[in-house]
Amino acid sequence: MKNNTSGSPKETRLYTKYIAGGEGYSFKNCLDMRKEALSTITPSVWMNSIRHTDKLIDKWWNCEHVLDRLEINSLVIQLGSESEGDSD
Repeated sequence: MKNNTSGSPKETRLYTKYIAGGEGYSFKNCLDMRKEALSTITPSVWMNSIRHTDKLIDKWWNCEHVLDRLEINSLVIQLGSESEGDSD
């Protein structure tokens, strides 16, 4: 089985413990890995995640307001009318 070396040391340890060194991707292994990973989340990590998410939302909101403030001139194409080149 391919080793997961792209993650953090904690992710790699959990992968090795439950997936590569275990029975593979069983439902029980996934639940056990999830429980262990969630148990390592501290209030500080959670607050940093919330703070980061709030910053992303604020950045998106500011960009959206800039787009809303732009005046977009409408382009009207009238179907069925003659163009200047057709009037000859």
